[in-house]
Amino acid sequence: MAKISTYQTVTPAATDLVLGTDVGSSNATKNFTAQSIADLAVVSLGDLIPTTDDTYDIGSTTAQWKDLYLKGVAYFNGSIAGTALITDVNLVGAANTNIGSTLALKTYIDAQVTASDLDFTGDDLTAINSVDLDSQNFTIAGTANEIETTTVVPSQTLTIGLTDDVTITNTLTLNNGAASASTLNIVNTGQTEISFTGTAGNTEIFSATNGAMQIGTTSATGYIQLYTNNTLRSTMAENGDMNVLQKFSVGKALTTNSLKFSVANTTGAGATTVLDTDSATVQIVDTSGGAHTFTLPSAAATGVSGMVFIFIATNAANNITVQRAGSDTIEGNTSVNILYGWSAPPYRMLVSNGVNLWSSI
Repeated sequence: MAKISTYQTVTPAATDLVLGTDVGSSNATKNFTAQSIADLAVVSLGDLIPTTDDTYDIGSTTAQWKDLYLKGVAYFNGSIAGTALITDVNLVGAANTNIGSTLALKTYIDAQVTASDLDFTGDDLTAINSVDLDSQNFTIAGTANEIETTTVVPSQTLTIGLTDDVTITNTLTLNNGAASASTLNIVNTGQTEISFTGTAGNTEIFSATNGAMQIGTTSATGYIQLYTNNTLRSTMAENGDMNVLQKFSVGKALTTNSLKFSVANTTGAGATTVLDTDSATVQIVDTSGGAHTFTLPSAAATGVSGMVFIFIATNAANNITVQRAGSDTIEGNTSVNILYGWSAPPYRMLVSNGVNLWSSI
């Protein structure tokens, strides 16, 4: 047998045979294919480290490994290339089986963000504006004395609300959309005032200040009309004259510091009316059908002190008799008579002293 070094040197093929010893078969001499030896090296070796850095390839453009399985981190000190890498800035051909280059991804994302605008318009729909989200800020501006906006820092919150002092240029309408009436509640621990201001010379004012109510107009020819149930009840002219078309009362109970004034027209034959603090203080009596008698309240009763009653006769046919209550006296008498056409006036004004006496005024 010739020396092994004298044999021809060739590149082995996968099916070439290599002589060796099979230790698993009692050290029998056997042939092994070059492919089986290569496969054994892939399975059994540990780290696969080349003898020279940046020199050798794993596979080639024409002879490629099929799959690469890694469990860990892949480090690349060179470039990534191949048909599975997308370098088109519009990401043409993107799929779940390939990857995009960082430059392609950055260029594509920048183009999308720059091209995105926020379009908006108001209730009038007269114009559509836009905000470049890449370079501009969108501002929600309030209106002085109407709406205010507040940015809560640090957060992503924008608060929109009414100002403490609200101005409404035209009309404020309250409508709850139901059959029940709408309610405007004004709550203020201090002074509450409501003012309505119109054009010059025709200003309407309605205010409540410290419990006092004021209604007026600056017009030289203006006047106030008060209606209830669609019926005119009273008017006040520009010169201050007031016309009350119905019963007029001021105050609840009469004392020396208060006045109640109301009128009652009485017609009745032989009737007697018992008066109290809620009775009309002016009694106009038609006695054509018979005499009429009034009984005064006790001069000492609550709310009677300083109270004034006026009795007026409109007919000479019969008397008006005003009589006392209890032990009171009326100018020293138990009663007084009033008759139309006598030498005495056909009326009598009586005031209580708050104790036991009614006197004529």
